[in-house]
Amino acid sequence: MELCFNLEYLSKDIGIPQAAKTVKEAGFHLLDYTPDVTQNWRGDLEQTQSCFERNGLSVYQCHAPFNRYHQYGSSENHKKLVDESLSAAIELSASYLVVHGDEFDFDRLVYSPEAALRFNYEYFAPVVERAEKHGVGIAFENLFEDSDVPRNCSKTEDLNALIEKFHCDAVCCCWDFGHGAVSYQEKQSEAIEKMENKIRCTHVHDNYLNADLHLVPYLGKIDWVSCVNALKLGGLPEVFSFELVYGHVPATAAAEFMGFLYRIGQRLLSI
Repeated sequence: MELCFNLEYLSKDIGIPQAAKTVKEAGFHLLDYTPDVTQNWRGDLEQTQSCFERNGLSVYQCHAPFNRYHQYGSSENHKKLVDESLSAAIELSASYLVVHGDEFDFDRLVYSPEAALRFNYEYFAPVVERAEKHGVGIAFENLFEDSDVPRNCSKTEDLNALIEKFHCDAVCCCWDFGHGAVSYQEKQSEAIEKMENKIRCTHVHDNYLNADLHLVPYLGKIDWVSCVNALKLGGLPEVFSFELVYGHVPATAAAEFMGFLYRIGQRLLSI
């Protein structure tokens, strides 16, 4: 297994060239990276790819925008952005595009697990079809209930049903340990086991089992031994990918921070 890091966590403060250099020097070779597809991302992509190549880095997974909070407006606009994200994943030779299977038209339809399954299957079917042609896996992420509005894929039953409905080897699961902790608390390992062999990529971060904090592993309450051992039952994914979000790392501490994170990752891989 290898380790992966979401580059935007550093690049938002120190820029892509310095972030890539820092990540490489810490020992990482793989990235979770998606250009901002709401902008003209193609204009800078060649320069970004050259930067990655100089540093011996490659993109392992990308992440499509999700529209749970309607930040992208209409479903038509959101679908275009998901398609752009897939284009970016193809250009970057990424293995996976992570998506949220929680779309639903609450204004027109009555929610039920069955209705949500149909809606998300139809919503993402064109994405899956195109991704399969280009060798990119579509990884549906496990989510968590965050309001009184129902959220598909917050339960393993819904996530399994959506993945299986495609009858396509390119469709799989991205297991987010932070989301799993919020949904299942101390019983996350049991939820992982229910996904069987569908987990092929990951989002690795920690919390206190009650909020999605995106902490460094071991700074929260996730039982990493039980979770990793549960993953082993279905076959370990090739990569553990850190997904840090909140806060900032000062430029003067970036190298030390990434070295620390890499050692944390090595500890996880040793379980």
